[in-house]
Amino acid sequence: MIDLTHKLGEEISVYPGTAQPNITQTNNIEEHGYALISMHIGTHTGTHIDAPCHIVPGKRSLDQYPIDFFIGSAYVLDCTDRSEITKELLEKHATEIAESEFLLFYAGWHHKWNTEAYFDAYPVLNEEACQYLLNFNLKAVGFDSISADPVGCMEIANHKFLLGNDILIMENLNNLEKLNGKKFELNCIPLLIKDSDGSTVRVFARNIK
Repeated sequence: MIDLTHKLGEEISVYPGTAQPNITQTNNIEEHGYALISMHIGTHTGTHIDAPCHIVPGKRSLDQYPIDFFIGSAYVLDCTDRSEITKELLEKHATEIAESEFLLFYAGWHHKWNTEAYFDAYPVLNEEACQYLLNFNLKAVGFDSISADPVGCMEIANHKFLLGNDILIMENLNNLEKLNGKKFELNCIPLLIKDSDGSTVRVFARNIK
């Protein structure tokens, strides 16, 4: 079993313009007889998954999906040597993608987590590649970077296209190099939040082939 999740903390990388997590020890055993931590975090904090309603009005929220939707076959595709993820790259791995419900892109960006370099230009899908993904029965795509679109991109075209076509998005994944080119079972269970546009998730891989 391989954990693909970044640990939550107050000083973690967050998308520019969004709030840092606030995590406070409000009660302790010595004074209160029990320990309790209070957390104030956004639904897109840390390793998380985006629901279609995050971007597209009228689309589903995470609580409208059955829990088994978030478990399924997965494949990690290497894009470490690329500035963008192209249709040509996807075509080379068409067989593996066709056998998968989750497609994860390994750019090596998790090594930059909690540094300014995490916001440098990372590879993203181009328009042709996004269109090509509709040929497959994917539940979600995932990235080890901060977003499916470039940081600061106001158009967020990839979010609009993928979520608009009911392909969910996972961001800030970790440890993908351990699964590069492998098939496995992915578990990415979100919190059950009413009308949620996203959720922090504990993502892990098992039954690795």
